[in-house]
Formats: sequence, structure tokens, C-alpha cells
Amino acid sequence: MEVCILFKPKRIMKKLLMYLAFALICMAVAPILQSCDDENSQYPLGNYIIAMATVAKETGTVYPYFVLDNGKTVWVAASAVEYEGLEPGQRVIGNFTILDDNRDGFDYFARVNNYTLVLTKDVINLTEANEDSIGNSKTTISDMWIGADYLNVEFLMVYPSYEKHMVNLVNNRIIPVDDDGYAHLEFRYNNMGDSNGKLIPGIVSFELGEYGPSNKTLKGLKVKINSIKYGDKVYTYNYSDEKSTEESRNFSSGVNSEGLK
Repeated sequence: MEVCILFKPKRIMKKLLMYLAFALICMAVAPILQSCDDENSQYPLGNYIIAMATVAKETGTVYPYFVLDNGKTVWVAASAVEYEGLEPGQRVIGNFTILDDNRDGFDYFARVNNYTLVLTKDVINLTEANEDSIGNSKTTISDMWIGADYLNVEFLMVYPSYEKHMVNLVNNRIIPVDDDGYAHLEFRYNNMGDSNGKLIPGIVSFELGEYGPSNKTLKGLKVKINSIKYGDKVYTYNYSDEKSTEESRNFSSGVNSEGLK
């Protein structure tokens, strides 16, 4: 009896190329992972940080990297999620496992475990013409802090019924402010008529620009909010004290910007 064996060279070659590519990736990442697995490593694989970061990209490169609010740079050595489509200037809450440090000009090599996009906006002027559309709904601030040149606001918002809620950081041009050496801004939340409903955590990041710590003529920043509990409340930040060194931060569970514009 004759036995006929059919070879499919194209299929075999395709599989060989796949195996070869996988092997090359493993060889590239293995030294980093091995160094982290060492019992004396300062970065065990089970440890991670959760931090605010800004997306950046070097000229002529395809892959973005991250800049933490304390200025540390993070190159992505491995990722559990797609991140290649992120654009420079976008803000994220990133979950990073640090694999190595001081490598190839970056402070950290890391694995991106996950990230959440954060709505990022500029400061705008509040005038009589836009005052009604900007709104000033009452809210509760969960946390508000300055990181790099951004004011980050985590707050409680009513779950949107039909359209996204609006948030802005405004320079109020309608009323005079004290000339005390501080920038005076207001956090404005517009619940778009959703006054009742489930409360969820929202977050937004405002690029301060001329109102931020990089403006050396300013003592700091005063932010007024319309609080559910206290009415008008002012938060004061002294720029001499606002030098962020934190690597990780606690955020409310499920916080995101999906219902905001």
C-alpha cells in the first residue's frame, strides 16, 4: 500500500515565521523580566503604581511614552492593552508595573497594565455671553490637586440621562477679583438638567498655562467651586508648596471622564 504525504510549504513557512517572531520578542523582554524577578530587585512584578500621566512622543517615532506628573518618564517595554493610538498631550490614569529604571534615557521601563483616558481642557474666560451655557451646578469635590501644570479635579456627578455633562475651569471676567498675587479661577459644572439620580465619580484635568506653577510671578492659585454642602468654597494652592514628588495616587473606584465634555 502506498502512503502519500502532502507537504504544504507555505503553511509550514508561515508557522515558522510566527514562532521565530515570538522567540525574538521573548529574547528582547526576557532580560528585563529576569532582572525584575530577582529576589534582590527593587521592582517585583507584583508591585504596580497608579498615577496621572501625560502622553508624549519623540519626533520620528511611532510609539508613545508617558510623563508622570512628577516629571519622571516611562517607556513602555510591554503592555497588556493597546496604547499605540494615544496622542501627545492626552492625559491618562495609568496602571504601570515598573520593570527597570534609568534605561536608554528614560527614568523607567514599565509594563502598562491598563489606563483610563482623562478629559483634558484649557482654561476659558467666563463672560455674560457664555455664562448661562457654562452653568454652575452644585457638586462635591472628592479630590483636587495640581500635578505638573495641570489642575486635576475628581468630583461626584449625577449619572447623565441623555447628554454628557459639561465641566470648565473659568477666569471670571464678569466680577472683579482681589489683586493678591494669586490666580483666581472657578470650577464650573453643568449637570445639563440631571439634578437627581445616581452619583458617580468623574474626573477632568485642566491645563493651567499662564495660571500655573510655571508662571513665576504668581504666589499660587485660588479655585472657587459651588459646593452642595458649603455653597461657594475656595481652595488655595501655594505654588511654593506644589512640587509633586508622588509616584502613585489613590483614585475613586471606577472614576472616568466618559460622561463629561
